[in-house]
Amino acid sequence: MELPKRKNIRLKDYDYSSNGAYFVTICVKDRHELLGEIVGRDVLIALTVRLSEYGNVVDKHINIINSSSKSAIIDKYIQTVKELLSHVLFREKSFRATGAGSLCSWSEKIEILML
Repeated sequence: MELPKRKNIRLKDYDYSSNGAYFVTICVKDRHELLGEIVGRDVLIALTVRLSEYGNVVDKHINIINSSSKSAIIDKYIQTVKELLSHVLFREKSFRATGAGSLCSWSEKIEILML
C-alpha cells in the first residue's frame, strides 16, 4: 500500500536542531488505542481517558523528564488513547548526546531524555 503524499510544512531555512519550543506529536504504531480507553461515552458528561499500563508509563516518563532534566521540560501535554501531543522546551544551548560531536536533532533529544 502506497502512503499518501504529505505536504512539507517545515520552514525552509529554520534549524530544527536548535533549542527552543517545539510541538511534538508521538503516535502509536498503526493508530491502535494502546495508551488508554475512552470512558463516559454513554453519559452526557465530558469524555475522559482512563490510562492503560502503557499510558501510565508515558505519564511516568513525562514526570521524570520534568523533574530531572536540566535540558528540557515538557511544558504542556495531552495524552489520548492513540497519541501524545506535547509542547517541549529545550533550554540548553549546547545539548549534546553523550560522546557525540555534533548537536542532536530534536527527535534524538527526546530519545535521550526518555532513556
